[in-house]
Amino acid sequence: MISIIITTKNEEKNIKNCLCSIEESNHHFVYEILLIDNFSTDKTINIASKFDNLKIYKCGTERSTQRNFGINKSKFQNILFLDADMTISKNLINEINHLLNNNIDALYIPEIITGNSFLNRIRNYERQFYNSTYIDCVRAFKKKVFLDVKGFDESLIGPEDWDFNNKVIEKGFKIETTKNNLFHNEENIKLSKYFQKKNYYSRSMNKYIKKWGVKSKYIIFQLGLFNRFVKIFLINKNYLKIIKNPLFFLITLSLKIIVGILFLSKKY
Repeated sequence: MISIIITTKNEEKNIKNCLCSIEESNHHFVYEILLIDNFSTDKTINIASKFDNLKIYKCGTERSTQRNFGINKSKFQNILFLDADMTISKNLINEINHLLNNNIDALYIPEIITGNSFLNRIRNYERQFYNSTYIDCVRAFKKKVFLDVKGFDESLIGPEDWDFNNKVIEKGFKIETTKNNLFHNEENIKLSKYFQKKNYYSRSMNKYIKKWGVKSKYIIFQLGLFNRFVKIFLINKNYLKIIKNPLFFLITLSLKIIVGILFLSKKY
């Protein structure tokens, strides 16, 4: 049995695909969906309300608050949290339940960025370097894990995923990676919106750094220049991706440099 937490805010273009992917998955279990909506002003709620096994709650102000609220309302011990612009592969939830019911505490889920634009392809290429690293975040876990680490830090906007993941690792929980994927729809993202998003989520970065300390292994890996611009591309045989597509690597590196400059300009 599993509780699926979905956070929304004006997601009328995405929520149907997200819920359909759950409904159409090969599930051999009881599940519930808790949609935690941040006071949408579009048709998100109208669309979602047509689906079964769904409870809708209103809660703000950011994802961390919504996720904590949803998990505290959930009735099952296995948890999966999704964003509204995500869909899941058909066997993902079966695999999650199987692993969490067999001595695994938390799970990374490989993420595939969808969309046909050149930027979508670059984003998907970049995302593959981060799977199952400190730059990733567990998306499925036993509720006891959530309770033990005291949930998501609601004072952080952006690095709350990293913070949650750090806490799970620090507690020594057993983590694995699923073989099945989830899909993140960034089809409508443009370069300007991409940078705006990165800029928005960097607002709490200084607070996050202060919380863990500049010498923390997590901070060094997530934000250190050598690790973000060299090491991440070499671990887990990631260099094979570079050899296969050097142009995408150079463009990815350029985008990361621009994002780094935006962060430093905000910091200083």
